Amino acid sequence: MLSSPEPNSPAHFEGSTDKRIDSQSIPGIPHLDKTSAKMGPMRELTLGTSLGSPTRGQPKSPTYTQLPQTIRKLEQKDLQDILSQQSVFIDVRPFHAYSTSRIKNAIHLAVPSTLVKRQSYSLNSIINSIPVESHQKNLLMEYLENPDGKSPLKVVVYDSESSSKHCLSLLYHIFSKFSDFNCHQGGFDVYCLEGGFSSIRCSSVIDSSPLSTSASGPDPSSNAPGKSAKASLFGGFTLPSATPSNQKFLRSIGGNSPRVNETSSGFSYHFNVPSGLHEKADRLPKWLQFLVTTKESGIVDVLTQRFNKIEKSEQVRLKTAIGSVKEVQHAPSVCTPSALCPACDTIDYELPKGIENGYKNRYKNIWPYEHSRVKVETQQDDDYINANYISYEDLSDLSYIATQNPLQATYEDFWNLIQCNNTNVIVCLNKQKPAELVGQDLKYFDSQEFPASHMEVKKVSVEDHGDFVVRHLQLLKESHPLQKVYQIEYRGWPDFGVPDSFSGIIELLHYKNKLIESEHLNKQIVVHCSAGCGRTGCFITTDMVLDRLRTQSDKKFSEIDKKPSDGKVDVWGSDDVIYKSVQSQRTQRVSMVQNLRQFIVCYEIVLNYLAENNVY
Repeated sequence: MLSSPEPNSPAHFEGSTDKRIDSQSIPGIPHLDKTSAKMGPMRELTLGTSLGSPTRGQPKSPTYTQLPQTIRKLEQKDLQDILSQQSVFIDVRPFHAYSTSRIKNAIHLAVPSTLVKRQSYSLNSIINSIPVESHQKNLLMEYLENPDGKSPLKVVVYDSESSSKHCLSLLYHIFSKFSDFNCHQGGFDVYCLEGGFSSIRCSSVIDSSPLSTSASGPDPSSNAPGKSAKASLFGGFTLPSATPSNQKFLRSIGGNSPRVNETSSGFSYHFNVPSGLHEKADRLPKWLQFLVTTKESGIVDVLTQRFNKIEKSEQVRLKTAIGSVKEVQHAPSVCTPSALCPACDTIDYELPKGIENGYKNRYKNIWPYEHSRVKVETQQDDDYINANYISYEDLSDLSYIATQNPLQATYEDFWNLIQCNNTNVIVCLNKQKPAELVGQDLKYFDSQEFPASHMEVKKVSVEDHGDFVVRHLQLLKESHPLQKVYQIEYRGWPDFGVPDSFSGIIELLHYKNKLIESEHLNKQIVVHCSAGCGRTGCFITTDMVLDRLRTQSDKKFSEIDKKPSDGKVDVWGSDDVIYKSVQSQRTQRVSMVQNLRQFIVCYEIVLNYLAENNVY
């Protein structure tokens, strides 16, 4: 995900410093995420001076004034006593700080905050990401796998400054994972060190000796061929190194899920072909026929190769977007008619120049391209929202706005987007938890007012359709007519995963189409998941392909050289329209259809649609 963030595409570039963007600040751009389970009371800090001259009052990062359930506070005076017992200390400060000095026998944990926040990322995954094998790590794994019959293991997790009444985001979400585990199985007594490492006054508990080479940061080339052993040692995460920050930023884009190799080796996937299609392969669109005539391993190999082409194309675009040199050279290895390289297409790839907008991003590595980003009208002379216009006119006349799940700090911007674009339909692809369970006052679709924008949202009714929920809302803005808005929430699609039911997605698409037609609504819809890339890209891809299957007027059994009368791509021909659609979307927003599993799901949904509707 996504995802997670699901959000898993470009990585490992050699790049130059970006003079347009404060690249030293990009990897650490602050962002708000108040969606993790069991959130406690929160207060917001302001941006520091390291980002230039930000607007007063912009939040830097959420802090929490109450620890998660089962987490205890550890006073400095009791530190020596815990050290004398069987215990594990986990240091989550930056690696350079840990390498300088640390609590004796503490192990270092380097894990992306975007992963820790995801429900699907378990405590087991966090512990496995500890880069160096040690007695402490093995002890943690032993208690994770078999907590029964043992006295609880004492675990102290600390950063530089957090306390029980001022807990920073990363530490809080790690505590939440321990708390969730304890609520179900027990096994750990977990402590928050009051004041963090910076408050320690007893030098006898501090180790300032140099680290052994096994605990140092990895070779920047560890991801090169032949270095797989070292890469696996670090659990897939790169510890901080002297790598230029624009390269780090590139590596972080889409880096929230497992990557794939050039072939499908090591990637396991059971491809779903509906019963009855094997006998009718010759009646399917030509670009889909291989899916029912090829062995499963061959299917996954082909789709892996296509997805890797998409990934490589995006790497080139992103290198251009954050690079200071705009005179890029032709890249024949990725340049195809379906996806021109930046030297050949007409798009100027840039990321937004306003680094102060970081707090409006749910994830620090998902930014909208400047050329396609949506601009909102507000009273504060700030048009930024993390959203992009998406379309592929060669395939379908449908159009979309892809965006992230709104943060509470961006609710007003989100509804300004809805109002400015006269949007009537919102498709939500991540299950929405009640506000009180995720530390929010309201969900974005709850009744609320925005006085600065002279705008009000009213929730009129809610309908349960099994796989999805439909909320009928009204948007009222001064001097504007009442605007009907339908929010459709699909509840069965986990981040970075596949839908619980292909039929449920197809039913959702049918419902959306009938609603727009019967109510005479705006066909341009807003689609979001968590990051607005993975599941969002899957939905948009399948919606456009199925729309083309329904609307293409030329018969599917026409001659090979006959072109559709409307000038669009022939959905019954040989061109893979899913591949072409994803390539097109990636030129408009990063990481659309975020990983290989989601890419394959697009083909499965289309096949299931053809089977369910006898469209062959």
